[in-house]
Amino acid sequence: IVEIDTFVCVNLDTTIRTVIAQCRAEAKLTQEQTAGKSGLCPSTIAKYESGSRAPHTRTLFWLAPALGLKPSELVERIEALNPEVTEFFHPLPKKKSKKKKSKKKA
Repeated sequence: IVEIDTFVCVNLDTTIRTVIAQCRAEAKLTQEQTAGKSGLCPSTIAKYESGSRAPHTRTLFWLAPALGLKPSELVERIEALNPEVTEFFHPLPKKKSKKKKSKKKA
């Protein structure tokens, strides 16, 4: 079981909403235009930007091209704005596997 840091998760939601709003503004798109390009509802875009809802990972793959970005670029912007999030979600080290002792035949 992995313990979740509530502060980091809330901070991640804030970062995502900020990045979505910034990218949309840079692309000079309205929420309605962004919704039309992404296949999402305008109210969904508004909820993401207000922070009342956070997008699923797969949604970022629909949203990024609508904003003129690759999904990886959108994630990079999220990471750049909040490096703490990246550190928190860094992959856990793999556990060393226990080798089975083989029984030697005499």
